Amino acid sequence: MAAFDAKEWKEEGLQLAQAHKRHQWKIADWILEGIALHANATEAYDAAEQIFPEYSRTTFIEWASVARTFPALVRTKDFPDLYFGHFKAALAVTSPISTEETERLRMNWLKQAQDKKLSVAAFRLAIADAFAITQPKPKPEPAAPSPRRVKTAAQYEPEYKLPLSLEEHQKLEKLALARGISPAMLAKCIVVEYLEVHTDELVVGDKRRAEMEAAKAAAQAVVDEEVARRNEYSRQRQAYFDRRASLINSLAPLWYHAAKTDNRKLRATLEDTRDWLNRNPELRIEELEAKVNELLALLPDEAEAAMMAAANEPTVAPQLPAEEVAPLAAAASAGGAV
Repeated sequence: MAAFDAKEWKEEGLQLAQAHKRHQWKIADWILEGIALHANATEAYDAAEQIFPEYSRTTFIEWASVARTFPALVRTKDFPDLYFGHFKAALAVTSPISTEETERLRMNWLKQAQDKKLSVAAFRLAIADAFAITQPKPKPEPAAPSPRRVKTAAQYEPEYKLPLSLEEHQKLEKLALARGISPAMLAKCIVVEYLEVHTDELVVGDKRRAEMEAAKAAAQAVVDEEVARRNEYSRQRQAYFDRRASLINSLAPLWYHAAKTDNRKLRATLEDTRDWLNRNPELRIEELEAKVNELLALLPDEAEAAMMAAANEPTVAPQLPAEEVAPLAAAASAGGAV
C-alpha cells in the first residue's frame, strides 16, 4: 500500500471513530425528542426497538438517561475528548447528601477522566478503586496452616522447581539429554524464546499497567479532594457554631439584669429574641450580629447596667440549712467520709 493510500486509510479510520463516538449520543438525543413528542415514553421506546432491532429496550433507557443527565453543552464544551461510555460510567456516581452534590461529584470524575486521558475501562476501574479506598478494610483472618506433605522414597524430586507433572518432567529431561544440556538450562532457554516471541505483549502489559496506575491516581485525587472539602466544611461549621454561641452568650448579662431587677419589658424582649433564634438555627452570622447589636442599641441603659452588675456582683458561697450542716461537721471531726 502506498504511503498516500495509507494516510487516507488512517484518516478514514479516524472519521469512523468520530462517527462511532457520536452515534450513541445521536440515538439517545433522538429518543429524548421522541419522548417529548409522544404522550408517553413507551411509544418512543417501541419505535426505537423497531428501527434499531440490534439494541434492547434496556439499552435505549440507559442511553436516554445518560443523555438527559448530561446535556449536549456539557459533552461538547466541558469534556470534548470523552466518549459516551465515560458519561455512562459517571452516571453510577451518586451522593446520599443531595442531588447537587451528586452532580458536582460526577463533574469532578469526568474532569479527572479528561485530564488524565483515561479510557472507559480505566475510568470504570478508577471509580471502583475510589469506592474501595473509602470502604473500611476488613481485618485479615489468620490463614489456616497448610498440611505438611509426607515425602516418600519413591517421590520424584528434580533439581529445579517447575509446576510440571512427573511425565512432563521426564520429557523435559529426555529432551535436555538429547541436546546435551541440563534440564534447568533447557527450561531457561524455552522461557527466553517465549519472551522474545511475545515481546509485543510486554508492551501491551506496560500500557495496561500505566493505565491502571492513572486510574488509581484519578481515584485517589477524587477521594483526597472530597476529604479536604468535607474537612473544610466541618471547620467552617464549627467556626459558625462557636461564633453563634459567642453572640448568644453576649446577651447573658441582659438576662441577669432582667432577672435581678425584675424588668419585665427587658425579659419579654430577650424571650422574643430567644424564640427567634430557635426558629432560625441556620442564620447567617451577619444577621445574628445585626440582631444582637439592634437589641443592645434599643436597650443601652439596661445593657450597661447589666455589664456593671455582672462585674461588681460579689461571689457568695451557698448557705446550707442548719439541719444539714450539723451532720457534716460531726462526720468531719470524726474523720469519716462525707
